[in-house]
Amino acid sequence: MGDGMKVWGMFHGGGNYAHPYVRDDTEYFDSLAKAKEEFLYRCRYDLRYPCTGKDATMTIWYRDPREERDPYPDRLLSFGPREGLRDEAV
Repeated sequence: MGDGMKVWGMFHGGGNYAHPYVRDDTEYFDSLAKAKEEFLYRCRYDLRYPCTGKDATMTIWYRDPREERDPYPDRLLSFGPREGLRDEAV
């Protein structure tokens, strides 16, 4: 899966936030790179997401999970032990 293909994501700000729901909180991104950029922005700069924890995550799908019978994610964005972006296939 290249960075140029569209993806869907669901942001979770960590332990300070309620758990998101696929039905309500899924977002569209033009590419995986854009989703990564948005994840980092929300965790580091965006005042709309205060108190974002180091345990923040963004679940990523290659197809809209609201239209799938089994919305199992394809990737997970999170922070590594040195606070760098971790992008894992799941």
